Amino acid sequence: MAGIPEKTVVWTANRDDPPVSSNATLLFASDGRLVLQMGQEPVAVVAESSGSASASMLNSGNFVIYNSDQGIIWQSFDYPTDTLLPSQRLFAGHEIVSSISETQHSTGIFRLKMQTNGNLVQYPVDTPDTAPYSFYTSFNIRNLTAKETIYRTTIDVDGIFRLYSHNLKTERKLAECVCLPGFEMVQQGNWTAGCERNFTVESWNSKNGDIKYNMQEEANTVWEDASYSALTMPYKDSCAQACLADCNCEAVLFKDGKCKKQRLPLRYGRRQLTDSSIALIKVKEEAVLEEWAYHCFQAGDLAKLLGDEEVDMKQVERMVKLGIWCIQDEPSLQPSMKKVLLMLEGTNDILIPPSPTSFS
Repeated sequence: MAGIPEKTVVWTANRDDPPVSSNATLLFASDGRLVLQMGQEPVAVVAESSGSASASMLNSGNFVIYNSDQGIIWQSFDYPTDTLLPSQRLFAGHEIVSSISETQHSTGIFRLKMQTNGNLVQYPVDTPDTAPYSFYTSFNIRNLTAKETIYRTTIDVDGIFRLYSHNLKTERKLAECVCLPGFEMVQQGNWTAGCERNFTVESWNSKNGDIKYNMQEEANTVWEDASYSALTMPYKDSCAQACLADCNCEAVLFKDGKCKKQRLPLRYGRRQLTDSSIALIKVKEEAVLEEWAYHCFQAGDLAKLLGDEEVDMKQVERMVKLGIWCIQDEPSLQPSMKKVLLMLEGTNDILIPPSPTSFS
């Protein structure tokens, strides 16, 4: 689009085909086809237009192929990708789909469909056209007519359907997409690939009782309702405890006394300020090494600190006891460096340390 400083793509042919090199050319062949080729080799057919006589890029942004009577037999406006331009129509049953990123124009994860019932509805890609999957519905768009102004509407990579003007000087602001607590991006920098747990399945399934979990709250957050259990509970805290007590539960949605448990994956999540739903996500508590070591010593189970290693357990006990002495909160209880060296050498015995104040 001319008049905008940055390169602005409003239409893409064969958007999911492999990219071609910069020396590719577009050929209007004698048989009426519009062909993308590299050198003398055709790469892809952009348009099949039997009986075509000429082609033109109109000032509206529509690329048109005409027959000999100047009748339109093919036009890019009939095959929108993620953008609609003035005078371009989105027919019933058709849709526009977001791109993967600002620079990668392949099919993204959001689609905006003009339904046969007259509603313009946004859905995730590869989902049914049903209400539980819809993000937004029934857009109201004002009259886009103004002198010396070019408008475009685009479903952006973040799923927001925006109206732009080439005279618009304000900075574009994309929605902030973040992972839920306890998750991180599968591919850093590419949030469309989704998020995954930031701890391993092995640690999640641990049976030794040392791993603790809590529920982290995200207000006004909803996602696909794929609950395997729905409970009636008056309080949010009761709902959280029900999930903590259930090994299969990864998260719950709490709203109006309903507690819906869910397993992974949690799909199509979004923040919706008009929705009172509260999402509670199970996360692993950060372990404090010193605290864990003290409790293992107190329980007489120092083997938990070692895994499968074979070591002298008496020596391990000596090192742990000395370490606990050194982290006492009360400075007067902490041994001097001279005493530490004597205990390390075995010259002085290491007495059983008291519980550090912060762990008691």
